[in-house]
Amino acid sequence: MTDAEEQPESERLLDALALPEGRKVLSAREVAELARQSRNLHVVGAEGSAPALVSRALALAGARVLYVAPDVDGARRALADLGFLARAMPFDPARVAEGEAALAILPGESTPWADVRPDRRAQMARTSALFHVAEGLPWRFLVTTAAGLVRRFVPPAPLREAAVELVAEDEIDIGKVAEKLAAAGYLRAPVVEDPGASPCAAACSTSGPRARSCRCGRSCTGT
Repeated sequence: MTDAEEQPESERLLDALALPEGRKVLSAREVAELARQSRNLHVVGAEGSAPALVSRALALAGARVLYVAPDVDGARRALADLGFLARAMPFDPARVAEGEAALAILPGESTPWADVRPDRRAQMARTSALFHVAEGLPWRFLVTTAAGLVRRFVPPAPLREAAVELVAEDEIDIGKVAEKLAAAGYLRAPVVEDPGASPCAAACSTSGPRARSCRCGRSCTGT
């Protein structure tokens, strides 16, 4: 009888599940600390929300995290994980600062109708994230894909020039605002139903259902 046959079943199972020699189980915080000390760190077995946990640990240590997902679906799952983990957790009361939510720069999906009817909501979301970075506003996570990482985007300078700041209760120059929004890619429309459209020639638009009345004398909504 060989030594393997004499070994109890439980011990054989433990040997099969043992980590390879020289490897050990690390916490997300330990991986983040090693990542800050090394330019290249390879981690195996980081499945599910583990990459988001490591990103959270890096962000809490003061780092900015570029999260590269394998595809768009993976990037969206990462955004959901990072949004949840940015809050205080029962196991860790620390949290990412308010206003430093995860940004997403995702490539457009290739469809037969992309040239005829592009996804303007995705375009505007991508442009918003690029402007956020170009303007130097605070952020901790930037999620993209491998395809998005190598794609060429608009340089920072034109994004800054296309910015329009609207302050509640302040009067606005309707003509100037309309021209700048049109130059930035907004479409003029009497009724706003699609992302990237602006109403009433002045385009006093806000995001989602948060419509406001502006000093152009009309109630303006936008997306």
